[in-house]
Amino acid sequence: MSKDIMSRKLIWPMLVIALVLCTALLQSGRIEEYQKAVKSAPENADNHYNLGVLYLQENMIAEALAEFKATLKIKKNDKDAANLMHFAQGLLRFQEKKYKDAAKSFEKAISYAPQDKDSMRKLFMSYYHLKELDKAIKYLGKYLELSPGDAEGHCNLGMMLNEQDDSEQAIVSFKACLEQDPNYVRALMALAKHHLQNQEFSESKGYLLKALKLSPGDAAAMKYLAMCYQKEGDLLNAKKYYEKALAKMPEDTNLLYNYALALEDNYEYDKALKMQARVLELDSGDTQMQNARARTMTAAIDHNTSEGQDHLINSNYLGALKAFEKILRWESGHKVAKQLQEKAKQGLAAEVARLYRSGQANVAA
Repeated sequence: MSKDIMSRKLIWPMLVIALVLCTALLQSGRIEEYQKAVKSAPENADNHYNLGVLYLQENMIAEALAEFKATLKIKKNDKDAANLMHFAQGLLRFQEKKYKDAAKSFEKAISYAPQDKDSMRKLFMSYYHLKELDKAIKYLGKYLELSPGDAEGHCNLGMMLNEQDDSEQAIVSFKACLEQDPNYVRALMALAKHHLQNQEFSESKGYLLKALKLSPGDAAAMKYLAMCYQKEGDLLNAKKYYEKALAKMPEDTNLLYNYALALEDNYEYDKALKMQARVLELDSGDTQMQNARARTMTAAIDHNTSEGQDHLINSNYLGALKAFEKILRWESGHKVAKQLQEKAKQGLAAEVARLYRSGQANVAA
């Protein structure tokens, strides 16, 4: 029985491979057929055109371009051939990273075929590389009018609108992306970041948790989720996701900075200062972190001074000593901490002596 199950599992991949090979052989055979047809009837425009289309399908762009040019020599007014000739020309320029020339070719291609989705898509990409976002957005929008089901296209449009600071329309595009593909992680992440920036933590967490379910190793999602929990005051979960993110991005200074803030909020000053020190190791000129570290140090000293004094008042001399020792570890010359530490030592010595006199302690201080 297990052998039958195995054979069923194996047969599908084998069929797929066989189908791919058959398709490739069929395409190769068709190319050879039209190559022969072109050779035997070089004045037949249709043979050149069909061979050009086959070349284009096989990504043989230079060969395709030559055939479309040959078609136009015979049939000068063939709009389909003119469209594909300029499209192929644009592809070549795009591959060479000559985006300005590529854009001209794709625009020319569209002039012969206004519904040419492929040229519009490549045209938006060309303008994006040229950093002409207005034109890139324009042509991607036109492309999406013809291909509304393209989830990636909607997401790309949202990303460019974000770059243009048009967050309202960007959200529309990201949501349109998710309508086509509810599991499109880039759109989930983009919406999560938007809600996080707008202090809408519950909405942000919803998108982030879904993104992590689809992509469990996404460190950025972990980081933003930690920030949401931190803002909500759930420091336990914040620390959990900061640690997970840090395991994947140990040198992400923004992550280290925010994790330090969470630790400080939880009064874990030692760890917070270590995180801040790590940031300064990675970027010694980070003035923002230098200032943050100074504030954390002040907060840590103030907190432990207050805590130590409370312990002194309550005659908890060991607790007081621990608090003042922390301060002196951070700032060895801190005068107040030294004075209070000495007071705590004296109090502890007096307490031990009292207990010794009363028979409750075996060794005098």
